[in-house]
Amino acid sequence: MENNYLKRFKENELRSCQLKQLEILKIFDRICRKHNLRYWIDGGTLLGAVRHKGFIPWDDDLDIAMLRNDFEKLNEVGPTEFKKPYFWQTEETDRGSARGHAQLRNSDTAGIIKTEYERQRNNNFNQGIFIDIFPFD
Repeated sequence: MENNYLKRFKENELRSCQLKQLEILKIFDRICRKHNLRYWIDGGTLLGAVRHKGFIPWDDDLDIAMLRNDFEKLNEVGPTEFKKPYFWQTEETDRGSARGHAQLRNSDTAGIIKTEYERQRNNNFNQGIFIDIFPFD
């Protein structure tokens, strides 16, 4: 199964990306606990946790969901709480990154999505490896 990234991962590269995402999730969890914010894993991440006791072997992303109030609070504290190399990315914190949801990225890495690379060659926004954070209304 082909993933979303610019080049096809070799098995060890995909695992390295998954482990980097897990590191990002641990930072995310620490900040959420500090501010008493609730979240849950969602989508393929939840399926992987149940079915594979971890990541789906070919999955290249990590999905988090939050109720809107918690998401908005995280948008308030995220830009200052997440310290370098971590970066709280929304359209407000990084123009051009429009997705309709937030991403927490590790700026010391690269996680360029194939469709973004093909759609526009001028990707002047943070493209580190990330986890997705979706608001639920």
